[in-house]
Amino acid sequence: MSKESSKKRGRNNERSTSARQLVEQVRVLLREPRSRTSMLPPIWRRQPLDIRASPNCIERALCIAEMFLSGIEQRGHQVIVPFKGHEPATLLVNGETLGFRIDEKRNRVSVPSSRRTWPNETELIPSGVMRVTIYHPPLKSYRREKVWEDGPRKGKIENQMGVILDGIELLTDDIKQYQAYLEEVWRQQAIKREEERRMKDLLRKEEVRRRQLYDDAQLWAECTRMRAFVDTVEEAALKHVADTESELVQWIVWARNYITSIEPLHDLGRYSLG
Repeated sequence: MSKESSKKRGRNNERSTSARQLVEQVRVLLREPRSRTSMLPPIWRRQPLDIRASPNCIERALCIAEMFLSGIEQRGHQVIVPFKGHEPATLLVNGETLGFRIDEKRNRVSVPSSRRTWPNETELIPSGVMRVTIYHPPLKSYRREKVWEDGPRKGKIENQMGVILDGIELLTDDIKQYQAYLEEVWRQQAIKREEERRMKDLLRKEEVRRRQLYDDAQLWAECTRMRAFVDTVEEAALKHVADTESELVQWIVWARNYITSIEPLHDLGRYSLG
């Protein structure tokens, strides 16, 4: 499948929806009865928004969501919802895809254990403190997070919305800078790997040349020794054999031809640093 068709299929699996429509969809889904401290409805995986709050704070969480997503849209960014609904909505801000979550902070409280072997147990109790979390990349376990929450100095999340939206845009700039840094690191690593490969190739070629020199020197010495032996045989043949067509003379011719064929000096083109 081509890269263009893959991108087209990815666009077909997403849709852009207004903030009010998304919040109304979640409001309907969250009407299902829950316990007082439950943070998630039984069907939370079908929610188009990742909102987690107890019944006492769910309406406030929805108002925060509508205010937050409306601000995103007013700044020219997009809220992307997958058609299949298996994944929560994401934000497309300055070309970067960001995940987000609006939830109620929970406090860990120690309570008496119902089992005799454990003196105490801990429960997570809703605190009423609301948070907005932005993370990148959206669907990875390794990700960068930025969190804003209610506080005595900064006030409620609703009053921090402008700061949050500014922070998200600054976060995308940081992400781009970090990605540029990573790309440079990867480029330098690729250059280093290529240099290491080149050095290994040079060392391998150097070893081949050394081995060839050693083998050819041995072969040349052997050819010199064999040629001297053939010369000695020829001298003896001239003294004792009168027939120039004898088997001995033919052998001498063959021996000289054989030595010439295997002698390394007959192919000087092999000796180069290429």
